[in-house]
Amino acid sequence: MPKEFEDLYDINNIPDIPQPPCHKEPDTHLVAYDADPQSGIRYLEWRKAWEKMTPLERRRTTLRYYANCSWLYAYFCQVLDKLKKMGRLDNALIVFTSDHREMLSERDIHFSKYCLFDSSVRVPLILAGSVISEKKRGTIDDRPVELIDLVPTFVHVAGQLVNSFLPGLDLLDEPRHMGSFSEFHGRVSEPYRLAPAYMWRKKDWKFILFIPGRMDGTVGQSGLVKGELYNLEDDPHEWKNLYDNEKSAAVREQWKNELTMYLACVWARSPLLSEEPRERIIQRMAPNK
Repeated sequence: MPKEFEDLYDINNIPDIPQPPCHKEPDTHLVAYDADPQSGIRYLEWRKAWEKMTPLERRRTTLRYYANCSWLYAYFCQVLDKLKKMGRLDNALIVFTSDHREMLSERDIHFSKYCLFDSSVRVPLILAGSVISEKKRGTIDDRPVELIDLVPTFVHVAGQLVNSFLPGLDLLDEPRHMGSFSEFHGRVSEPYRLAPAYMWRKKDWKFILFIPGRMDGTVGQSGLVKGELYNLEDDPHEWKNLYDNEKSAAVREQWKNELTMYLACVWARSPLLSEEPRERIIQRMAPNK
């Protein structure tokens, strides 16, 4: 990375990464991930390396992450300048986003992504360009959105009819999601395959359902289901799990119903997306004799 981007930041202004009040979090979906023989070893390696670093070295790691973001932004600006010279920005939709964030030692020294906390799944989404109406330019839209909304948006901008079976919504239209959905399946390599975890998020609350442990042997065992519930307004770091708190029971049950209905609606659409004849699908799925 060019040094000029590191020089944009003062190490004295770089904050320490906040950590949860306890090292182990037995009531979260992270436990199953850390129990995976492969990811668990990697987690321990990260932890040992991080604990050997001084506070100054840790802050410098954060500084370099900031610098890396600025470096990438500089490249993004070069692309826009090139498109402008080519006249391509006269009729364009520019999207700035990412597939995940960087944990950067949050949640008891976890890095990269691999979870459903905001430090992993909440990403930037900026729409710009000539196709954006004047009244929408420079505004902030607080509607819940997902990356799957980009496809219907692109189709609409291209002047085509949006397939009604697509799970996403046109971001330049008015309809909105009830909440934001994400799912985490952990490792899928054999022989260790984690059971999935599902997230339902709104502005002030986040809800997660998961089954701890491996995929095999968990099907049909609804009693193993665990959950997480966070009041994001009071607990932005998602440290206090309110799932078993009776004062939050009404919120928990409402969100459980919303998440279940969301999954049911999305899964119901999937077979309709295939143009393959029904007989051929059944034939392909049938076991070989």
